[in-house]
Amino acid sequence: MEQVRAARSRARSCTACVVLFMSMLVSAPTRGDDSVVLSGSIPSAEIPDWINRIESGTPGPGSGQVEYLLVDRQVRVSEAGSSSYVHLVMHLATQAAVDEQAHVQISYRPPTERIVLHQLRLRRGSQIIDQRQRARMSTLRRELELERGILDGELTASVLLEDVRVGDVLEYSYTLERGDDGLGTAYSDRYTTQWSNPVRHSYLRVLHPESRHIVVKDLNPSEQPVVRNVAGTKERVWQWHGLAGIAAEEDVPGWVTRYPAVLLSEYPDWRSVSRWARRLYPDVALSPQMRELVAQWRSDARSTDELILRALRFVQDEIRYTGIEIGPGGYKPQSPDIVLKRRFGDCKEKAYLLVTLLRGMGVKAQPALVNTVRKEGVRVWLPAPSAFDHVIVRVAHEGRIYWVDATASLQGGSLATIVQAQFGNALVIADAGEFETIPRVALNGPGEEVVERYDLTAGAFARAAMEVSSTYSGAAADRMRRRLASRNLEEVGRDYLNYYKEELPTISAAGAVRVEDDRYNNRLVVKESYELDPAFTRNEGDDRHYFEFSAHVIRGAARAPKTLVRKFPLQLDHPTHVVYRAEIRLPEPWNIETFDKAIAGPGFDYRSSVRYRQQTITTEYEFRTLATHIAAADVQEYSRKLEAVREDASYYLSHTGDVAEQPFRLAFSAVFAIVCGIAGGALLIRWLFRYRNPDFPAPAGPLAPTGLTGWMLLPALGTVISPFACGYVLYSCQDYFDAGIWTNLGAGQDVVLAHWGRIGIFFVIALASALLLLSTFLNYLLFRKHRAYPAGYIATSWIGVLLGLLAMAALFALGAVEEKEQISSIAEIVRDSFSAVIWTCYMVQSQRVRATFVNDGRA
Repeated sequence: MEQVRAARSRARSCTACVVLFMSMLVSAPTRGDDSVVLSGSIPSAEIPDWINRIESGTPGPGSGQVEYLLVDRQVRVSEAGSSSYVHLVMHLATQAAVDEQAHVQISYRPPTERIVLHQLRLRRGSQIIDQRQRARMSTLRRELELERGILDGELTASVLLEDVRVGDVLEYSYTLERGDDGLGTAYSDRYTTQWSNPVRHSYLRVLHPESRHIVVKDLNPSEQPVVRNVAGTKERVWQWHGLAGIAAEEDVPGWVTRYPAVLLSEYPDWRSVSRWARRLYPDVALSPQMRELVAQWRSDARSTDELILRALRFVQDEIRYTGIEIGPGGYKPQSPDIVLKRRFGDCKEKAYLLVTLLRGMGVKAQPALVNTVRKEGVRVWLPAPSAFDHVIVRVAHEGRIYWVDATASLQGGSLATIVQAQFGNALVIADAGEFETIPRVALNGPGEEVVERYDLTAGAFARAAMEVSSTYSGAAADRMRRRLASRNLEEVGRDYLNYYKEELPTISAAGAVRVEDDRYNNRLVVKESYELDPAFTRNEGDDRHYFEFSAHVIRGAARAPKTLVRKFPLQLDHPTHVVYRAEIRLPEPWNIETFDKAIAGPGFDYRSSVRYRQQTITTEYEFRTLATHIAAADVQEYSRKLEAVREDASYYLSHTGDVAEQPFRLAFSAVFAIVCGIAGGALLIRWLFRYRNPDFPAPAGPLAPTGLTGWMLLPALGTVISPFACGYVLYSCQDYFDAGIWTNLGAGQDVVLAHWGRIGIFFVIALASALLLLSTFLNYLLFRKHRAYPAGYIATSWIGVLLGLLAMAALFALGAVEEKEQISSIAEIVRDSFSAVIWTCYMVQSQRVRATFVNDGRA
């Protein structure tokens, strides 16, 4: 099943000529270090009698590329197999064309395929140069998919031409003969009818017995075939003239038919394809080794969900991906017992093993065929096994359907949250197999979230600390887990450091890369530590120094396509949702402009913001895709908007380089707050000193206890500590006495909020000053056992609650309180209020208080 995937992989690396004739089995250029020479000869014969001889035209003016004069393909289907005749004539108008075409390569797969060479010649003016005896011919076994774990046994007939010159016309023809594969596979094929290079004349002829019902579908029915029946043989002939080349475009959705083609198939419907495949995956009983595995899993698993997950991860992680796809091995899997014993297999074999294990555990599971490129577009094609290039597994459990890929190693998540295979549609292999739609993945949050923290508090030109935390979830966590498994952390750290070095030239590693992998929840965190010495650097030709960083994860997701003027839609990497956040702690107050920005483009949404609170800058950038593709007409607008995203996704600070310490200037507002507080405190002290209220405290009973003992000990201790607490509050406000800091309070916040925040800080300083005086005097009243002490204690308690409330409101208005700190502050105020209520009641009702505080201050 992997053979179609391998063909596509090779096609991506071919030259223009090779792409042109991919459907004719012309393969990629030879890499000598990967090839094994098997033979020095290629079978040759005269052109078969059943072939219609088609002559090519004469060359036109050189166009700087290969000029195809004739593309002639003729196919004959018989009971023994099929024969595909290919006849190519091309004008080599430039040296580049000579370099490209002077090495002819034709790929085929024994034992069911062989090639026979008919013509190989150059036309140079009126001279015909037969190359069959002059060219260097060899048969190579190259195994181009070996690095992907695929051994397909494909051979390449390599023909190296001699004495090829600019202006020559190269002509060659061959027949590819296909025999029975032994699997009962009916005939099907696909022939491209327009390519990236222009073609002057294209001829396609298909012959088959009338008794064989072959369905034909033209994906671009611009030309209708000429059909006739001759002596029990049906003949269809298509001809095209003056075909223009189709411009290459990157990132075209797989379901789009870029190159028109004629499809042929003997399969009447997709159900017949499923029935054909069903015979390749017979139900088998568990082997002793499989039963032992299942028994072990059952003893450890706490639920059927976990049992299914154990089987899936065993096949994904412990059966390595290797496919031997020589001959029938391209479609027919080895038995699960063999795959388990040798511990390797390709997609169909790993899927077959997983299905067998799950069925042995009583779980309903079936293999399913998918096309990894065309996805849902595969249904446009005619039914045929070659329409698919991958096998996955459909699991039905407790009313839910799961689509799992047995080749997706190191996946995380539970059975309910595991990232399911995303291939659009799947043909379930069953007697009544039908196409089913695979649900699309919906992201519940960012797949990748990067947070970078810069600590510049030591100074703009001192050593700064940098911490990076990258959190990956879902499919992004799976990809990162596989990447980390293939490399050691030292290599990863070196790569990350070199990546940052381009943007931050003074960076150096401050520790090893750390990984936290929560596989069950599929959340993986990579942490890095660096130093910048210094953070600010000077650019050449500029007197200023700069500290700059970019939202690299955003810029990577927002790369614009290269081809803007397009014919086809543009495929997007959907779903993508990435977030980047940077926090920069500054050594001093800066004038920072805050803003919010949004860019909505075709197929994506982008938002960014900059905030400034208490000498800390916080930038946040978020990018997410909204669609799988965008129309060709929207690509230029899409590219323009992406460029705006990339320009916005960065931030910099500049510094003059003058690090002289700014002179201290006294803030008048803060001084005035202290004066007001002292005045207010003095008035309260005067009131308490003259306190003569006979009703409070009320007279004590005859047996009332006296002295600073019992419960009275707690408020007494609080009274002693209060002046020190008030002094600490004033000390923590010392920065506000600097006029520069006072002026910048609330920078970056709403102007009205900042104004009220500064007013709040004014009253916080005033109340703290008043409380400092009042609490000190309260100690005098305590130890004198003055009747004014209970009233003073109550007043001090509630002024303290008011101070806490004002401080929280002011800091919130100035943007200096995070959400978690707000919750903590509110809880603290509630606690202090509850305490003030309790001790107020105690001072009013306590007999000890009434009996102890009886001195009215008179001699």
